[in-house]
Amino acid sequence: MFVNPFNKSVTVLDGRVTVHDESAIASPAMDKLVQIAVFGEPDDREDARWLIWEIGQSMGVQPSSIHDLYRARGQGLCGGFTVPAMNIRGMTYDTGRALFRSAVRLKVGALIQEIARSEIAYTDQRPAEYVAVMLAAALREGFRGPIFIQGDHFQVNAKKFAVDPVTEVNGVKQLAREAIAAGFYNIDVDTSTLVDLSKPTLKEQQRTNFEQAVELALTVRELQPEAVNISIGGEIGEVGTPNSTVEELVTYMDGFNETLAARSPGTEGLSKISVQSGTTHGGVVLADWRARSSTVRPRFRIARSTIFRARRRRRYTSRRTSRRCCSTTSLMLCAKRSTNGCGRTPRTSASRLTPTSSSSTRPGRRRSDRSRNGSGIFLPT
Repeated sequence: MFVNPFNKSVTVLDGRVTVHDESAIASPAMDKLVQIAVFGEPDDREDARWLIWEIGQSMGVQPSSIHDLYRARGQGLCGGFTVPAMNIRGMTYDTGRALFRSAVRLKVGALIQEIARSEIAYTDQRPAEYVAVMLAAALREGFRGPIFIQGDHFQVNAKKFAVDPVTEVNGVKQLAREAIAAGFYNIDVDTSTLVDLSKPTLKEQQRTNFEQAVELALTVRELQPEAVNISIGGEIGEVGTPNSTVEELVTYMDGFNETLAARSPGTEGLSKISVQSGTTHGGVVLADWRARSSTVRPRFRIARSTIFRARRRRRYTSRRTSRRCCSTTSLMLCAKRSTNGCGRTPRTSASRLTPTSSSSTRPGRRRSDRSRNGSGIFLPT
């Protein structure tokens, strides 16, 4: 039997949650609630996750899309910062607490917690559990603001695709459906595994990549809640493969935009694009027992005058695949040798960005229909 660990500090009446004492939310009582949300009996788990979600709604800690922040940056309304994206998959609650504790101390506003399709499988952390734990970690540490939870590498397996493409793509669609319903409002559709370098032209090499990316992107748009514009990322390079080139990026974006316009005119496209810049998973142990985590960092950039203006002035952000940086910018795509991944020293913290408007909904589960606010356009203060 599920027991409210907050006692009178948090009450539930007719499906409505009221927080009477915010200090109780940042107390060990939250730890007990997370324990139930992860390890409790099925019905108790559902109740605990619902309560965490509703507490977050009332306290301004809500799953949100980072799409509008990326657009604002692409339009030059803000800049000079990076948005770190961290794959949190082990000791998730404790790691999340450490993350948000540091964010509060450093006054960081925009940061992404992500988990890949493969990580969801081998850690047995389904999206509903992941969202509940991340929200609880933020609440426990007193963080306030949008929570950007991302489906990282919702990837199509090339070998399975070659045998049965429909079943493999449908598997990614089903995961997107589950993730979006749970509160993942940032999805990276990774079809870069389908690039065929044996083809004679760049367009033919990238064709299956951008066509299947559009297929998945349209599914995400169909599933996104009302008033939520999910941030969708595309990919042209795969970690451990040859570095991406400017020509590949242009070819992919041309093909993606043309295919999207033909299939669904007026539909919002990508928020960002990931490229392979010489990074590797894990460290490479050298002869002297030191480790290096990256090998080659090619220097290339694309000015918006040559790429983005040709796309009807629509801007796209880029995210380096390196997990040490994850720099995002749509003013140019670059992978220069630097500490922050974009050749410039950060001028300001992302904490200077504050939401100005927002709204989104999440399907109700068992209590009642529940609406809540999501992310809006972010502007520098």
